[in-house]
Order: sequence, then structure tokens, then C-alpha cells
Amino acid sequence: MRQRLGLRLDDLSAESGLSRNALSRLERGATKKVHPWILGRVLPFLAALFKETFPEAGGDPYDFLTPPTTFGTWLKNFRMRRGLKLKDLAARLKVRPFTIIRYEADESKPSPSVRQNLRTLYRLNGQLDGFL
Repeated sequence: MRQRLGLRLDDLSAESGLSRNALSRLERGATKKVHPWILGRVLPFLAALFKETFPEAGGDPYDFLTPPTTFGTWLKNFRMRRGLKLKDLAARLKVRPFTIIRYEADESKPSPSVRQNLRTLYRLNGQLDGFL
């Protein structure tokens, strides 16, 4: 996709903040798992071609890759859109990274104080109401 858009690896690396090696591994499919924060950093540059390649996405590549149907998938989608690493979100919410993993797997729900931190830090106006 990158090449079809005329993006050089160096340019995408500089724009996304990801190393050339990470992007190269991603292109070759040499990674076992692609983390949401990596997709969040790359998708803005590939979004136009993504929409062309996957018209069934309905214009939103983030919702196509991780449909926000539960709180966990909403949180993963949220991290992907902002290019946030799991540990960075955990630090900002004052919880452990494993707690974020449990939220994203829908194994637990955040406490009222964590929900309030999430709303306050990211200025979420009612976006969480349907999931909690």
C-alpha cells in the first residue's frame, strides 16, 4: 500500500515515528502480532488507499479493523486511533498495563475513578456511556 501511494519507507518512518525496521517487518508480515498503537500511527497515511482496497469498511479503517461493539473493543479502537501504547495509556490512567489488557479482553470493567480519568484526560463527552 505504501508504495502505491508513492511513500518512501524513510518518509513513512519520519511521519509515523516508527523505525524503518518496524515498518519493514510490518510490510513483510514478519511480525506475529500487530499492536493497535502501530496501526494507529500508520493508518493516517494509508487511509485513502485502505478505503479503496476495502470499500466494505464504510470509510473508517479503524472501525473496520476493530469494531467498537464492547467496552474492550472500544478501548482498543480508541488506542489505535491515537497511536497510544498500552503502557502509556495505563500510566495516564494510573493502572497497570495488565489492567488495560483485561479491559480490552472484556474480562473486567474500569472502576468509576478510572472511567472519570479517561473522560477527563481525553475529553470524552458521552462516548463511554453506551459501553459501561
